[in-house]
Amino acid sequence: MKSKILVVEDDEQVRAILVRSLADERTEVITARDGAEALQTIDRNTPDLVLLDICMPRMNGYDVCKTLRENERTRNLPVIMVSSLAEIADRLHGLKCGADDYVTKPVDPAWLVSKIHNLLVSRKASYPIGVSK
Repeated sequence: MKSKILVVEDDEQVRAILVRSLADERTEVITARDGAEALQTIDRNTPDLVLLDICMPRMNGYDVCKTLRENERTRNLPVIMVSSLAEIADRLHGLKCGADDYVTKPVDPAWLVSKIHNLLVSRKASYPIGVSK
């Protein structure tokens, strides 16, 4: 069964790089250009994991993550923030908003794939995707 990853990124080039890095025979990648579109996409087609930029129009990544954590259906959805904001305060804020991990840009694709794999494996071992704890 394929894992479904939602890439939420407003920069078209970065989004394309992430999609190319992640898409393979085991992974379906879907995309959103901003936070509001991400929430709509998740509502229609819940992914197994979300890669979430922070600085986006309409709704930033911090607010998206908080919204996901407040919703019982998406509370346990794995979220990795991927951002150019590299200060420790930014990273801490992302984790306080509920992100499972925080990766700074530029992203090494192999590093990101490894983090995604580890998070999906640990989450599926804890409880099936889509089942709230």
